[in-house]
Amino acid sequence: AEADRVRSLPGWGALNQFGMFSGYVTVDEDAGRALFYVLVESEGSVQDDPVVLWLNGGPGCSSVGGGFMSELGPFFPMQGGKRLQANPHALNKAA
Repeated sequence: AEADRVRSLPGWGALNQFGMFSGYVTVDEDAGRALFYVLVESEGSVQDDPVVLWLNGGPGCSSVGGGFMSELGPFFPMQGGKRLQANPHALNKAA
């Protein structure tokens, strides 16, 4: 898992408030198929807070741009798209 740890983000800097991981989970090695994932740890108690699995998709639907960066994730892109601001209503505030 440490190989997938995100240590910093452009427009934000070092991720010191919570752990964040990003990578691929192989679902069919023979066919070369994998699913992209982002895991953001709770800002509260990683041991005690619930884990939330949010799935989204379908043809033409991106969970990263549509939900993670605009609704549920820890950041919002600021106008111009070069900097990030904290999302006060992010799911990882309590999960």
